[in-house]
Amino acid sequence: MRTISAQHIAISAPTQLDIGRDLAMGVMQYCRQHPPLRAHLLPQAEPSLDLKKKLPPMLGVVGHFPPSDEEVRKLAQLHPNMVNTSNRRVVTDYARVGNDDHEVGRLAFSELNQQKLGKLIYYPFPNANFSLERGEGYREAARAAGVTVEEIGPLEAAAMRNLLINCDNREVTGLFAASDLGCRKLLQMVPELQNRIPHDFRLLGVDNESLIHGMLPISLSSIRLNFRQIGFLAAKLIHDYYPQPVPDEIQVKVPPLGVVRRFSTDLTACQDPLVRKALKIIKHDIRSIQNVTDLVKRVGASRRNLEVKFRKNLNLSVGGALSRQRIENAKTLLENTSFTIAEIADQCGINEYRIFSALFKRLTGETPKAFRNRARGCL
Repeated sequence: MRTISAQHIAISAPTQLDIGRDLAMGVMQYCRQHPPLRAHLLPQAEPSLDLKKKLPPMLGVVGHFPPSDEEVRKLAQLHPNMVNTSNRRVVTDYARVGNDDHEVGRLAFSELNQQKLGKLIYYPFPNANFSLERGEGYREAARAAGVTVEEIGPLEAAAMRNLLINCDNREVTGLFAASDLGCRKLLQMVPELQNRIPHDFRLLGVDNESLIHGMLPISLSSIRLNFRQIGFLAAKLIHDYYPQPVPDEIQVKVPPLGVVRRFSTDLTACQDPLVRKALKIIKHDIRSIQNVTDLVKRVGASRRNLEVKFRKNLNLSVGGALSRQRIENAKTLLENTSFTIAEIADQCGINEYRIFSALFKRLTGETPKAFRNRARGCL
């Protein structure tokens, strides 16, 4: 059995963020399972030789590498044996355990594509290698499915506004941003976008970062990354190779944990239990709901209370939610059945053909007949 004189694995990570805390917890978990190893969290202050003198004997450093070579060099002064866990930029001088960012992109495509959206867009994060790889994975999965992906640059506010203005109301657009921070910047740059989510646009981010989510005007769906496993595996590499440094060529990729679905991609993923109950009734039993009064009775709430909660949580009236669900159901029936338009109107809870046709045109920009002809012509 090896005798290990150094007993600490150091952690350099932004612990003010969820990803940093998860990374640290992964290292700590490994150390607990392998006594007498201990995890040592480095201070967030800039590394220095004075700091090195104060540190306990270390096997190495698990580091979420900063974006500049100079900062990495200063970190290396603390200990030459480092494992990088970041993919902000390409670093070839150290081993890396990090996210499988191609798989993140593929997961994003799978999540949005299953919603049968009309258009898919990628919104990259500037000057970041993870953004390049997530975009590649997103486009690769799209090509394999015969789907085209458009890209809007991180500073192209005019292009995003044109997309909003020219949005085809007959289709819903899927927006995948390379990070939650990118989603925040996008909503700051084009604030009118938030009023179109999720009815016209579905927005998906990456990181599931609570600090950023608290700054957003909407509840954001996000891909959750497995930084706890990354920290655990990085600590294992340092331990396994000690006293030798971990070879630079070792590159371990950890797949994401999955998608945390919220309002920005799922209208029913609302935190308010009353709104969630109402949305489920609307989705599954729209035919029997004649009007808002019918829905209010079934939910068991006052109309005013339900309207206030819908406006607060969905930026939508109760009547607006009913209308949108009727038309979504109608589009499916028009495209996939031979029912007459009057029969489809009845299936969607509207008894009068004239009222149904007017509502359909108001929300989609075309008549039910024109929609059916266009949809069948594309098949």
